[in-house]
Amino acid sequence: MSLSRISSVPDRFGYYWIAIVYYLNAMGAYQIFSIPLQWLGSLLAVLSIVLVLYKERGFHKIYIYPLLFILIMFFISVLGWRFWSAYVDFAALLPKGATTSYYLFIFLRYFQYLVFIAVYIISLNHLNSNSFFSLAKIVVVGGVVISLYAIYVYVAQIYGLPEIPRGRIGTGGEEQSVTFTYAFHRAMGSFREPSHLAEWLVLPFFMTFWRKTYWNLSARITIVFVILLTGSLTGIIAVSIGYLFAILLVFQLRIALMNILKIGLVLLFSGYLFSIIVFPNEGGSADIIAVLLDRIIPILEDGLGASNRGHIYEYVTQHSIPLIGYGFGNANLLIGEYMGLGLMGSFLSFYLNMLYSLGYLGFLFAIIVLIAPVFLLLRFRAIDKDRLFVLLGAYFGWLLIYSGLTEELSISFAILYAACVHYYRCQLETISLNRSTISAAI
Repeated sequence: MSLSRISSVPDRFGYYWIAIVYYLNAMGAYQIFSIPLQWLGSLLAVLSIVLVLYKERGFHKIYIYPLLFILIMFFISVLGWRFWSAYVDFAALLPKGATTSYYLFIFLRYFQYLVFIAVYIISLNHLNSNSFFSLAKIVVVGGVVISLYAIYVYVAQIYGLPEIPRGRIGTGGEEQSVTFTYAFHRAMGSFREPSHLAEWLVLPFFMTFWRKTYWNLSARITIVFVILLTGSLTGIIAVSIGYLFAILLVFQLRIALMNILKIGLVLLFSGYLFSIIVFPNEGGSADIIAVLLDRIIPILEDGLGASNRGHIYEYVTQHSIPLIGYGFGNANLLIGEYMGLGLMGSFLSFYLNMLYSLGYLGFLFAIIVLIAPVFLLLRFRAIDKDRLFVLLGAYFGWLLIYSGLTEELSISFAILYAACVHYYRCQLETISLNRSTISAAI
């Protein structure tokens, strides 16, 4: 079945549905009628599967592969849950600061992967009947709006200006904090943590390279500026390493060096804006390079245990990885009990979470899901290089984010995943069409 014949869903339906889900995902700090807006976006994403499949003429096999592996991960998780429940009372480990019951907490862990599947399907469905530019527009416009709002919130928090009330409980189990132990005041925008804002802006940053326009350049400068304001080391490294890897893999060395020089100029201008706006905390510093080096050097000298993730790596060194994992959510309860803070535990790493949740076998399937698009993209390095650079850069960036910022597959990553799969299928069809044309001419 040709990609152009996969879907009969109207173009506008997919466009606005993806935009709503994606933008609600950026509202991490807010809720309505006690329902977090991010959860509302996730629910809309899952409902979209029903609408898409109802209007589909066929169910293309490109939907199947990631679905199959995630279903296997589900099975392994449930198997581990049943096995370890005979030895551990996981429900008793639920911390006092938990906002849900044990079974709802576990359900939400599984539900998050259903959300990934849903956003992947609706994004791929949209791409099959629209240009890549349509999806890039959603992402870049969202990135600019969220960045501008983050700048306003940053200034508002310093000078006491009004902002939208933050209704959700903070990640520390209490009222959301807007100040952090850091050298300067950190931007958090519509999120509960500065690092969450940096993580969300990685995809919009790379999407600005899709077309060489003044709008995209302005968007790029704005996004880089806000990422610097978050002070997120992992976010900054993810953008930097993702860019360097992609530019060197896709383009010839001369062109790559020219592009590195251009992004250096963007960084300089964004850094200049940073120096104007940034508000150093008492005894802190506004020198972003010095601040980042203060965090990087101890890690290089003493290892990851010297980072602010030290408690997680301490847990890893003292608790061996199980052959059969504890199941989604249960692994978080175990590390939360170890930390002893009365809060829900988090590995802050997709890789560690999969190791303890699924064991070695499940981890293998999770890694296959995660890295498969990289090999698909690299198969066509000589075709449509601009789009390939965007996708590879964002993908490498997210692979780094999953090492130290987030532990579950996200909505942003689902959109990126769909874009990578669609790119691969388009190149296959183009090659097949060219061969058919040549054969007919002969």
